[in-house]
Amino acid sequence: MENALWGRLSVEVRREVDRLVSAGQNVQAIALVDEHAGLPTPHLHDCVDAVDQRFGIFAAQAGEFVTMPCVVVTRHAGSGSIRG
Repeated sequence: MENALWGRLSVEVRREVDRLVSAGQNVQAIALVDEHAGLPTPHLHDCVDAVDQRFGIFAAQAGEFVTMPCVVVTRHAGSGSIRG
């Protein structure tokens, strides 16, 4: 997958993101990408795009045309967490 943000993640984190996406836990996958992308801190929409691309790859492998469910994610100032 060609995505600069994806390339910043370790192999272990990529595997966990894939596991989460496969299980339909997209918000958790987005949070994991955000948490492990390092500096500079990625824009939240870039994390969503990376997870959406992984979702699309899994759907294509399954021969399905689906889109990732709409996820509204906000970053709360000072909380260090992402909520969906």
